[in-house]
Amino acid sequence: MTKILLINQHSSNHGDEAAARALTARLAELNAEYSILYNASGERFQLDLPLNFQEVRNTRAITILEKIQIMTSLNVSFHALHELFSRDVHAEYDMIRKSDYVISMPGGANLGLYEDWRYLWRLMMAQRLGKKTAIYSTSIGPFRDNRFKKLAFDVLNKADWVSLRDAASIRYGRSGGVDFEESIDTAFLVQNFADTTWQGEDLADFGVTFAPDSYCVFVPNNLKTGHKTFLNVPKEHLDALYLALLNKSLATGMNVVMLPQLFGNGNDRNYFIELAQKSDDPSRIFVAAEDILSDHQQLIISKARFAVGARYHSVIFSINMRTPFLCLSYENKMLYTLERLERPDMGIDLTQLAEGASHQEMIETGTAYIEKMAAGDIAPADAGKALSIAEGTYEAFERRFLNGL
Repeated sequence: MTKILLINQHSSNHGDEAAARALTARLAELNAEYSILYNASGERFQLDLPLNFQEVRNTRAITILEKIQIMTSLNVSFHALHELFSRDVHAEYDMIRKSDYVISMPGGANLGLYEDWRYLWRLMMAQRLGKKTAIYSTSIGPFRDNRFKKLAFDVLNKADWVSLRDAASIRYGRSGGVDFEESIDTAFLVQNFADTTWQGEDLADFGVTFAPDSYCVFVPNNLKTGHKTFLNVPKEHLDALYLALLNKSLATGMNVVMLPQLFGNGNDRNYFIELAQKSDDPSRIFVAAEDILSDHQQLIISKARFAVGARYHSVIFSINMRTPFLCLSYENKMLYTLERLERPDMGIDLTQLAEGASHQEMIETGTAYIEKMAAGDIAPADAGKALSIAEGTYEAFERRFLNGL
């Protein structure tokens, strides 16, 4: 039986969970044996995916010595350094060696903004071992390190199949001469949950006591934690922006549901609670549990009047559920997804704060937009177009990479 290894699967994030669930639901239709290598550490790293895995491994935090060894092995034979590597690196290499096909799962800009050397190393080892390799609907760029950029484009150009999910990544791919499919977020592959995970479920099952259409969904993002772009942006400015938009949502008469996107090793719920307590009316804000499945988060969003999202997949879920939204973009993948759907009007570019833009002007723009959403004057983005792009990507993947499996 064909052995397929899924690598670079992000965890602890409901957006990555949604994309993985959508793709693995299609892969479950194949006659193949699967293993998975997570790009996550800790005990609660595994996602609820519809596949039976032969082998599952997570990734602990990489040490400085391992990073040096991995970077060295990108230019020297792995076997030449065989004795120097840790057991974890050996185990990853062995999983790749035993596979027939290697699929790098949908995810963020690890080949670019985050410069993830381990992510890159897995792909390079798969290609050196002659494995058929796909990179499925990822984001690439922007590139800061020229060596990383060169190696990333080497991997992209040698892959058997690549798809890029947003307009900025598509431009980077073209500039690097990559042969790729123009795609979109993989979570769009599933838009109808009524006959599966939504059966018998209602808002009250997830603690939401508000009636449908009497609330909005609000998903902020503590960008001072782990986002290089916002290192020099005062936290007070970001907090003031979120609070102004949260209070405006309340002022329109809406109740508010806040949906944490991180779980397991991540935590954004505490930040949500902090903002809710500082709001004009904490009694009308419900901060949901962090362990609500991505399918069920979309149920909650589907019954909301509108959404305000500073997390990428809060926007993807809103598009999927045909709910009007305001996108607070912290990375190119967000605004450029709106560009692909011809709705740039639905976003505010938070990265401009790092260039000296006024958070007060963003507050004015955002509050005016929220008022329009509450009044029903903003149309949803085109979920049908998103589904069509996602379906076309998978069909090309079947035809060009899976090739009749």
